[in-house]
Amino acid sequence: MHNKEQSTTFKPNDIIRHYKINSTTKKVFWLKLDSLIEIASIKTEINDYVSLIIVLWPNLFNNIEFHDIVIEYINKIKTSYKILFNNSIKDINNDRILVKMLASAYVKLALIENNDGLLQNLKVKSMDIASNISTQDLRDSYIDQIDFFIRQYFGSRTIIDSELKEAIITFKNDFIILKDIIVEELLKRKKYCIKGESNEKINKNNYNSFDSKIDKIRNEFQHSLDGQNEEIINLKKELEYYKNLEKDGFLLASEQRDTVIKDLFFKLNSSNNGNILDNLFSIAHGYSELSINDIKMILQNFFFVFKSLGITTYDKEKIGTELKISPEQLGTEYRINDNQNICSECLCKVTFPGWLMKGMKKEEDRFMPPLVQIV
Repeated sequence: MHNKEQSTTFKPNDIIRHYKINSTTKKVFWLKLDSLIEIASIKTEINDYVSLIIVLWPNLFNNIEFHDIVIEYINKIKTSYKILFNNSIKDINNDRILVKMLASAYVKLALIENNDGLLQNLKVKSMDIASNISTQDLRDSYIDQIDFFIRQYFGSRTIIDSELKEAIITFKNDFIILKDIIVEELLKRKKYCIKGESNEKINKNNYNSFDSKIDKIRNEFQHSLDGQNEEIINLKKELEYYKNLEKDGFLLASEQRDTVIKDLFFKLNSSNNGNILDNLFSIAHGYSELSINDIKMILQNFFFVFKSLGITTYDKEKIGTELKISPEQLGTEYRINDNQNICSECLCKVTFPGWLMKGMKKEEDRFMPPLVQIV
């Protein structure tokens, strides 16, 4: 069924929520979805890209229907493949986007060609062509993207689920073609050099330095296979990813943050909710005077908006009660004002409730415990 449903604020995890994908199947879902979108970009059976994806959809998702939320994901996150489908790869002006596409294709090829099921060997294989990239910033971007896709599809487990390879193994030739198309464009832009060929614009010192860096990474991965420092290396790569997050990914996150803030503002100042912010501003600056009942209504609407976003209080019934609280309970079960001295076991009075937010990862997330005052 091809539904027409648009959302003003799109996030990739909206797809997960729409299809009710659980944490167990999320990785294979992302792998299948990205693979379908990517290999469709080199197909020619149908002239329209979205129509082609709809036709190919049952090959990977025979138990769920196609929905327009997938089109939103393409338009917001995977636009480059839509451009490639129209034989306009030259119109992808950002070299880092091409490197991201190359990383995505090569990770999937590394998965298909992986025979031992070890994630570390897949990581090493995915790094093979990094040293062919001609500039340091693009190489770093390639490594960051390899890390991103490995986390997206495999997580941090040492052994790769066989289901992942089986899901896309029939697309091996498609990913080889896709990789070659991207490499050809990077070669034209002199941003890629196949080893053994000359390229006068490559800084050979940087090139050799990068080869040493790749060798070091391989050694670290091999060391982790022997059961040592695996957790430390994974954490290091995780931190490195966020430290070197590419500009377009940062801008996307920034735009999503701004959209969330604007949506919250409009909800708080909607006429349907009683123009909460307008009224509070007028009261605070003395432009208007309202009765106690009017103010109560504004505040009730204020909390109603937050409740509609999943933010509510808990343990309200404990307000005013006295409890014995140990230091271990502070910061987790209860919070306390900074100017109070904590004793080994304090008699405390609950003054404010705790706050929770119902999230998509678990049923509820208690992010701020009740506030207590030492008696």
